[in-house]
Amino acid sequence: MHPALDLDRLSVLPYPLRLRAKLLCLKGESVSVVKQLDDYVRANILDPVALSGILPILYSLLDPARIPHENDFNPEAPTDTDDETRLDTALTALTWIKAQAVLVPAADSDVGLLVWQRVWRWLAYLLRFRDTLPVMRDADAEASVCRSALDYAGNLALPLQGRQSVSTLVATPGLFRVLARAWPAQRADDAGQDRSANIGAISMFLANAEPIIDRAVLELAEGAGSVRALARLIVLHVSAALQEFEQGKVHIDAVLGVLQFLDDVVVQPRAKPAQIDLLPSLSAVGAPKVLLGTLRTLVRHAQAHVQAEDAEVMLIRSIQFVTRLLETTFEAELARGRSRLLTDALWNGILRILVDIAALGLDVVIARFLQVTLPASATRPRCIGAWANVHEDVQPPVGTEAGSTVSADWAALSKLFEDHARVLGGSKVHANHFQRLVRCCHNLSCLRRDLAPPARMRRCSGCKEFWYCSRDCQVADWRLGGHRNACEHHAVVHLYNNRPYRAFLRALLVYKFGKHAMSTKNFAYATAQSITHITFAGTSVSSVVRSRADLFDVTPSDPAIPRFLLPAWEDHFRRDTYVGAQWDLVLLSLKCSPDADWWHWMIPLHRRLDSVEVIVDQCVV
Repeated sequence: MHPALDLDRLSVLPYPLRLRAKLLCLKGESVSVVKQLDDYVRANILDPVALSGILPILYSLLDPARIPHENDFNPEAPTDTDDETRLDTALTALTWIKAQAVLVPAADSDVGLLVWQRVWRWLAYLLRFRDTLPVMRDADAEASVCRSALDYAGNLALPLQGRQSVSTLVATPGLFRVLARAWPAQRADDAGQDRSANIGAISMFLANAEPIIDRAVLELAEGAGSVRALARLIVLHVSAALQEFEQGKVHIDAVLGVLQFLDDVVVQPRAKPAQIDLLPSLSAVGAPKVLLGTLRTLVRHAQAHVQAEDAEVMLIRSIQFVTRLLETTFEAELARGRSRLLTDALWNGILRILVDIAALGLDVVIARFLQVTLPASATRPRCIGAWANVHEDVQPPVGTEAGSTVSADWAALSKLFEDHARVLGGSKVHANHFQRLVRCCHNLSCLRRDLAPPARMRRCSGCKEFWYCSRDCQVADWRLGGHRNACEHHAVVHLYNNRPYRAFLRALLVYKFGKHAMSTKNFAYATAQSITHITFAGTSVSSVVRSRADLFDVTPSDPAIPRFLLPAWEDHFRRDTYVGAQWDLVLLSLKCSPDADWWHWMIPLHRRLDSVEVIVDQCVV
């Protein structure tokens, strides 16, 4: 027994009760001790000194030596009478602790923390074998233990916040495991059982436990298991809160509160090396999938309350967090080299949600997503390919109202990719530029060759094409050698050679200007203007019509890239220019009715056409 927990030194208890407790503990009749303690506490409930004297008795009742060894535990074998008595005693003690809440004020003492450590060990054991232990086969007993664990967590967080002792760090790892095991016991199919109180208990713990979470897993050898248990607990909490919201039991603020906690504890602390990183564990337990489901529910809620004042604020907050978490999750998975399927599925999911948000007319939400999330991920071809796939499959919200303009979300999307054209182009560099060992300085007044390792030569960060022996040469060539214009031109050349980006540009061309064409009743002019606008993105160098045609040109050997027939204004460009370039985006004459839906006359072209007149003559609208 711990020297500070000697029953003979408990002067705060009456002598008869102290002597009786010692004798009963020695004989193993601990249930009687609990009952006598219950009577004593009821009579002295307002005496904190007397309550603190009960902790050593509880420490003896919850001795880990009384727990049957987990490795030797056989559920099929009959339970020993002594083991069953000890389990009954522990269960009675835990229930009594919950009812009297004696450990809440005592958690700020060293003895109280030691008792808490034993409480977590007993709860973990009872919850692990709850399906086989005789004392846990009763539904009421199981619910009582699980509920006790939830109540303990919610009430323990506040007293432990100000603690800096090692005993606090020792007490917390078992807490996460107990809560992760206690939560699944609250089954959703239990008729008449309201889990709102359980969600409230976990919410209280998560809201107050940030200092504990930050310190607990840093100095403990078993911290990795605690982090994974905490990540699983967070995912279960998000799922349960979402289910309660769908059933109308909690307000939307409860779900947003969970997202805010994840933002504060998971996403933001990654910049601080002294705090833990929960993202790998969250990825392992399926957090991105759960968060996507949460986001879909929020979008459905916004669709039902689209006129509500808090709809935009709600979606902005939720999307801002979810996209940041997905981005950091992708980074963690990319480092492991196994994230291709995960990232593709998640990007497609979140982009389809974004299309639904665009249908609500909440331009502020989608603009926020484009400004915060997409620039960081736009250098990844998968992101661009996901955008193209979404635009191919999902029809945009095209209105027929007269005088309507291009939706602000698609305009923001176009502007974003215009601003980041050089970044996108610079990320796709030909491999031979990295393999060359002999490079020449592109400054005409220098022309120095470098036969040494390539680290001595500087490459232009804009076009990724020109090399310089020093920064002075690069500045001189930029100011006097005309590299300012050439840099932009080469950046766009690399950009246009990116096949996923070409597919995205075609989809962007169709979707962005479809609504404008419908409102102006002039499909040809809108399409011609869109081609000119998009192909000049990121460059001030004029290009001829043939180069713009090559941008959208695809061959029959590229089945993955969609092919569209887009109308254009015949008077804007010469017809012979298009025929000479052999466009796959073939001109349609103005025979197309302006009243027809603009996507109905988009015909996939699977072969190269020799003449524009062929498709014009065969086109029936």
